[in-house]
Amino acid sequence: MCQEDINMKIKEIIVKDFGGIETQIIEPQKITCLLGKNGASKSTILTAIKRAFIGKMEPDDIRVGASKAHVTIVFDDGTSIERIRGKDRSVVKVNDKTTSQESANEFLVGKLGVPLSIYETMFGTDYFAELSKKDLTALLLSMLQVQIDYKKIIEAAESRMDTLPEAVKEYLKKMFPTGVFGLETIDEVASKVADANRAEKKILVTYTEKSKYEGEIPKDSKEELEKLLSENMQKQAEWKEIQKTLQKYQILIQQREQALKKKESIQHELESLSNVAEIPREVYEQAVSDRQKFLNASRIANQNIAAANANIKFQEQILHNISSFEQNNHSCPICPSVHCNADLSAYVRQGQGLVQKNKDVVKQNKDFLVRCDEQIAKRDQIIEKYQKNQVEITKKQALKKQLKEFVIPQLPEKQTNVPNEEELRLLVEQQKLIQQRMRTLEEYETTRKYSKLCREQQDKVDMLSLAAKTLDAKVGVKGIILQRILHPFEEACTACMQKLSRNTKIKFIYDGGVELYCEKNGGKMVPMKKVSTGEFVFVAFTLMSLISQITGTRLLVLDNLDSLDNDNLKTLIDLLQNEKQYENVFVAAVNHDDTCATIAQYDEVEIIEL
Repeated sequence: MCQEDINMKIKEIIVKDFGGIETQIIEPQKITCLLGKNGASKSTILTAIKRAFIGKMEPDDIRVGASKAHVTIVFDDGTSIERIRGKDRSVVKVNDKTTSQESANEFLVGKLGVPLSIYETMFGTDYFAELSKKDLTALLLSMLQVQIDYKKIIEAAESRMDTLPEAVKEYLKKMFPTGVFGLETIDEVASKVADANRAEKKILVTYTEKSKYEGEIPKDSKEELEKLLSENMQKQAEWKEIQKTLQKYQILIQQREQALKKKESIQHELESLSNVAEIPREVYEQAVSDRQKFLNASRIANQNIAAANANIKFQEQILHNISSFEQNNHSCPICPSVHCNADLSAYVRQGQGLVQKNKDVVKQNKDFLVRCDEQIAKRDQIIEKYQKNQVEITKKQALKKQLKEFVIPQLPEKQTNVPNEEELRLLVEQQKLIQQRMRTLEEYETTRKYSKLCREQQDKVDMLSLAAKTLDAKVGVKGIILQRILHPFEEACTACMQKLSRNTKIKFIYDGGVELYCEKNGGKMVPMKKVSTGEFVFVAFTLMSLISQITGTRLLVLDNLDSLDNDNLKTLIDLLQNEKQYENVFVAAVNHDDTCATIAQYDEVEIIEL
């Protein structure tokens, strides 16, 4: 899809009963800033937006006391997606019509222009904090869509190694597909080559061992030894069959004794439950019903307490204002030259009376809550007692059924023809001697054959070892090719980073996977995950910006902006205002005074205080 055809600008976000949010409606501008103290639901709103796009709503997302959580995104063209999470299942709607998750994802991919797996990278810095080398490599490859062919594989290999033998080249040519393919194909082929090499090495070890012979050649022929062995094995089989019958008899005796003990144990256990009578279910249902009523009453009492406390705070503020007014000689706070000598004592008495009434309401409801808790505890005891009784009744019924169906094994007639152990031992010793002579003869016959196979197998292993080294994850062609491809991407990241932090460079190091490093003022390179919190926000933003430029994503979510000092925060917002690639940017920060003051300087930034 052409980027000009993509219309994903958000017109409205509706969050209902999600996390700690009852209802929140946001009409975002290009930059929307969520400000509030810790626990004010900033992260909850960002999570809700992510859930709407990526899905994966969980039962824990439902607000306590609510039955469902809703998140709706309405786009500028009037289309919409809504995700609803109930306790048992999720529902997704596109343009107010219920649809499948697959259809909803197709709608979003068409709306966003990129796969949702790419879009997930734009929802906060935590994504990059948890990203492994393997995952970062996969992300970059999925965006860059690198295409190579067999010739580039050989060219990259010979740029760092000696010229490859023709046998290795021909083998690799067969392993790789014709035409162009992605870098991931190198890993697939490398895995196959490594597996083949390990398998061939095992064969070589086997051949080597089998080519060794130091014993004497037996005088008996193979046919004579096989005849002796057959006669010996037939005699042993006859004796072993008798032994097996005796062993089965002993096992049956043990099983019968165990069965009798088991039956007695079941009878004793059943007797211990003889006095257990079933509690009527009506008692349980009444307890559950009463418990819910008390819970509902407790919730109403808490609401009454909250309302009364709010009234107390309001009336106390009025009384405080009247007191301040009187202390200032009844002067107007706006125009001190204006005085008002009206008697405000009636208002004071009225306010004091209202404060006392609301305090009484608080006390009454708190006392009521204590009584409710006592009643709930009593119902919990009834419920627990009923549940325990049901377990005992079920166990009692199972024991009765088990006792009814119990079967005592019967003993067959005892075997009387017992084999001679000494004769059987001699037969076994004779068998071992015959088999040893047969093995010696077989080893001698195969030695010369495996000596030749060893030489051929060694050539094959040498060829596969060199092929495996060529495709090795750390030192092979993938790292060579990937470092060449990532160089322009690295320069673009550095250019973006230096708009935020001058003299800071971004480096991509490949060591079995891509890892991002920062180099500041020409100093030591530091892994991305070990930089400061503020620097990490800049690094993550840099990656997000490059991902946006490559894929055309137009939504950005940044959290933890309070980890930036005022200068860095201002630099970031200035850059965001000038970036035309984004249609909606959501940022969140704790409402520190300096943070609020910095953000308040921007009229174009929509501030939502939570």
